[in-house]
Amino acid sequence: DQLFAAAAEFDLQLPEFAPADRDRLGSLLVGHFLRRWEGGDDALVILLRSSATNGEAAQRMREIFGIQLQPLVASWAPPGEAAERAGLIATQILGLA
Repeated sequence: DQLFAAAAEFDLQLPEFAPADRDRLGSLLVGHFLRRWEGGDDALVILLRSSATNGEAAQRMREIFGIQLQPLVASWAPPGEAAERAGLIATQILGLA
């Protein structure tokens, strides 16, 4: 229950990216998550690891990534593709766990 409570309020703490970062957005996002992972962000580590073995946790993390990533992705993705692209990014990040 504590895991799901933490997931309900989890903030990915996405940095703001300059328009010039568009070509490097993938590597910048991966770098952001790796820094958090390696920097001892226990909540992120627990949630990502739990999502690898628990279907409900995985679904919640996909929702969190989708909701929080979609506005960022919408700022550079072709119209109508933000949700799909945010989902693909979320899948890749969750795969790193």
